[in-house]
Amino acid sequence: MPLKIYKERREKMYPILKNSRVRGAENDFFLHQFKEGKEFALEKLHAEILWYCNGENSVDWLSEKFSQLNDDLLAFFAVLEESGLLILNKEKGRKVEFPPLAVSPYLQDMQIEATGRCNLWCKHCYAKKEFRRATKKEMSRTEFFEVFDQMYQLNVAKCFISGGESFLRKDLPELIAYLAHKCIGISGIFTNGTIYRQDVVDALKEAGSNTTFLVSLDGPDAQINDFVRGEGNFRRTISFIEKVKEQGFHVTVNTVAMKQNVKQLPEICHLLETLGVNRWRVSIPREQGETIVNKKLIVPEWQDIFIAYEELLRYALRRASSMRLQLSSIFKTEFLETKTYYLYREDTACCEYKRSSLVLTSDGNLIACPASVNFVFGNVKEKSLREIWYSDLAQSFKTLPVSKTECRDCDIKNYCGGGCRIIAWKLRKNILAKDENACPLYRFFFNTVKPIFEKEGICGEKLEQPNPYGFDPTILQKFTEKKSQRRSHYG
Repeated sequence: MPLKIYKERREKMYPILKNSRVRGAENDFFLHQFKEGKEFALEKLHAEILWYCNGENSVDWLSEKFSQLNDDLLAFFAVLEESGLLILNKEKGRKVEFPPLAVSPYLQDMQIEATGRCNLWCKHCYAKKEFRRATKKEMSRTEFFEVFDQMYQLNVAKCFISGGESFLRKDLPELIAYLAHKCIGISGIFTNGTIYRQDVVDALKEAGSNTTFLVSLDGPDAQINDFVRGEGNFRRTISFIEKVKEQGFHVTVNTVAMKQNVKQLPEICHLLETLGVNRWRVSIPREQGETIVNKKLIVPEWQDIFIAYEELLRYALRRASSMRLQLSSIFKTEFLETKTYYLYREDTACCEYKRSSLVLTSDGNLIACPASVNFVFGNVKEKSLREIWYSDLAQSFKTLPVSKTECRDCDIKNYCGGGCRIIAWKLRKNILAKDENACPLYRFFFNTVKPIFEKEGICGEKLEQPNPYGFDPTILQKFTEKKSQRRSHYG
């Protein structure tokens, strides 16, 4: 076929996105392959063009609307077509409806607490009482579907499912199917790994989601793990990991460093390697929930944590393992690949990691993160997701910069970003106070980890300049003062 005729035919074709959607807002757009979870950065013009690739508009029409040369558009579409992100149909098809492009600030992802129920009684649970309370008003399937519809309208890209113990929710497969129907990627499911359900695994396969199971394990053997999590649960969790790996899913294991396991962390590492675990995330106990009750029993000495972390870090530097490692927020295997770790600017949000996300609790509360169980922005049974996300309260918290906190004059503020605002509030009754629980960890990073990084050629790089913040931190202070007074009044 002559090239001219071929090009003319291509110009009459109708592009349509395949398993992908345009996400983001303003100058931060991306093309999201929602089944595999891949993201591709887009310029604003390309984002707007792709939003119209709905099977109804031809290449000629797009060329005229956006004042682009046909050859340029066809070259752009060819790249996407080759990557499996777009199809060029010969005939005009039924229009595929896309959610509108979002308005900044963009809500990119959500964690869905499907239930507050749990079959374990862990000694370090951060929200046992809150989970039990939420269970009394647990959302129905219909109520969850209504929220998923609102997530779709806000163009939310992805979600994580958690609990309580998520596998205790009987209709979990139906929730998974509805999220997939709304083209919302299911990035991960948090679980204690003691309940295996084939119907949940089948639902994920049917959805085509590239989902990771995030499984909790706190010891290299039954003696240590079951002391924290209950008798028989080490065996059940190991079996769970083996089964989901056999089904082709990725597994991330979450471990909390405690007195009982801190000196055995290298043993846990080697166990997980033999199981083929893809990523291991180690964290330290938070000053909340059952950790406070059992503090003397389970919270390790900082020095023991530092010794274990340095040993694991040096092991990772030898690249002796294909399993990715994350040590709290001070090390990720990715740092070795990019030769970069990120530093906060003074105007960066304290919790930049969760700035574009929300958690939906099982009773409908919207909170900043799982740790902020008593810091509620609103409830979806009373207000819409849109109204709560764009509220002054939610955005004043999400965009609170380091420079507004008591950490503003600290010499390591660029490394820790002021720590956790929720822990600061709980410990000091002040949302702008220092998170003193984070100080030892980041001193360790500054004094020990940073010099190791420098020898390896890993450099700190400041986060990109954030969007201007227009929210008054006094909104947070007034809200937290009321919460503190209420807690004091009721004891």
